[in-house]
Amino acid sequence: MIQTEVLKNKPSSIELIVDSYRLFNNQPLQNIKFNSKIETRIEGNNMNLNSELYIEPNTLIWASIYFFGFNGGKALITPTEIQLYEKLNKTYIKEEVSLINKKLNVKGLNFTFNDLQNIIMGRLFFIPTPSNYSYQLNGTNHELSKLEIFSENIKEKYVEKVILDSKFRPIQMILKDESESRIEIKYEEWQNLNDFSYPKNILIQSLNNDKILFSIQHKNAE
Repeated sequence: MIQTEVLKNKPSSIELIVDSYRLFNNQPLQNIKFNSKIETRIEGNNMNLNSELYIEPNTLIWASIYFFGFNGGKALITPTEIQLYEKLNKTYIKEEVSLINKKLNVKGLNFTFNDLQNIIMGRLFFIPTPSNYSYQLNGTNHELSKLEIFSENIKEKYVEKVILDSKFRPIQMILKDESESRIEIKYEEWQNLNDFSYPKNILIQSLNNDKILFSIQHKNAE
């Protein structure tokens, strides 16, 4: 078995980097509740709101949305569907979980419930295949850049670059879809809670037009 301390002190190949990430990724997901600030800029609709966000791994994501301190709605996401209730206009929406893909608009890459859960918790939604990437040490960060070869992993096929920090936690991922659109996912200010690591700030934006799709700031967690 690869020793974690050796990997932290002397990474020597992309295989070791990927194995180091596996060790981090194997940290069990926990039930967690965030108080979060969420910003969206999608299809001309701009929203800034606060949310209580509860995640039960592999089961549900529940959110209570607040506008100016008042409860403005609720959202429930499960592996099969999304339910949204907007209190002011008494609007209720029930859609398949594939609605995520329509909003992110990454053509060909079908995000699942688990993918969304992993993004919110700061995990990659795939394990990199070492032979598909080149490796570069950039300061203390580990940069994996996709080679121009076919990937059998349907998720990995759309991942152009992954950057891990010195503790092998994701800090940036760049996706490129079938229409050459590029989306960046960034993680900042990693925190620890009961030996569980999560990013305080998550930013998802289009690199084609510098447009923010989602920005999530976890103000605290329990």
